Amino acid sequence: MSDDNLIHLEASRSWWNGKSTTVCGLTVDKPKAVWTWFTSRTWCRTCKAADKAAK
Repeated sequence: MSDDNLIHLEASRSWWNGKSTTVCGLTVDKPKAVWTWFTSRTWCRTCKAADKAAK
């Protein structure tokens, strides 16, 4: 999703321009979906904590 090669949790997406804002505050111009169980990427610590707290 971004240059840092981490998995981020999307918090919101703009209907106007398609930009995505993640839980940790990162803005991504062209977000890409990642199948988390088929990748070697690691989670962003902030996004992972928010995902765990939501469950």
